[in-house]
Amino acid sequence: MTRQRSSLKLVLVAAVIAAIPILSFTQGSGDLTHVHPAIPNAAVDFGVLPTAPLGPPPCSQVAPFGGPTDPCAYKNHHLTPEEVTILKEGQVTFQIHGGGHAMAIYEVSKDTTRNESGQFL
Repeated sequence: MTRQRSSLKLVLVAAVIAAIPILSFTQGSGDLTHVHPAIPNAAVDFGVLPTAPLGPPPCSQVAPFGGPTDPCAYKNHHLTPEEVTILKEGQVTFQIHGGGHAMAIYEVSKDTTRNESGQFL
């Protein structure tokens, strides 16, 4: 019995030691600071103020380009850069181009992925 307990303890210790690298790898997988270095402040632009047609017809070929009746207006809607990571108490300045837009900020966990939040936007 004692020998079996010792063998079982040895196997459990070996399993824990083998699992430590796997656990430490998965813990940071959703943390964007591993992909983008955190900075104190950031500037993000939303939208594009088009000065020319956004594409060939059926895109509007007459100004205002990208207006509410332009079927290609979706091409104006993107963030530059798409993602930023700021340090705690940092600041992000948003500049919105093209008008007719409002901003909303959603609190999420650091493990929330873009796909998880993007489906609601």
